[in-house]
Amino acid sequence: MPSYSTFRRVMQQLDFHVLAAVFTDWVQTYTEVESGWRAMAKVSEVASLTTTVHNRISSL
Repeated sequence: MPSYSTFRRVMQQLDFHVLAAVFTDWVQTYTEVESGWRAMAKVSEVASLTTTVHNRISSL
């Protein structure tokens, strides 16, 4: 199994915006398309999650 530092180096080389876009596309293939406030809440949750992940990766 790769070490922590190997994962860190790989994650630092990834383009976060590309990773977030691919992840969002992948998630949308497994969720129903919704409209209104409920859909906006889900978009907000995903945006918050991707921002949190980005901040944690950047701080490594």
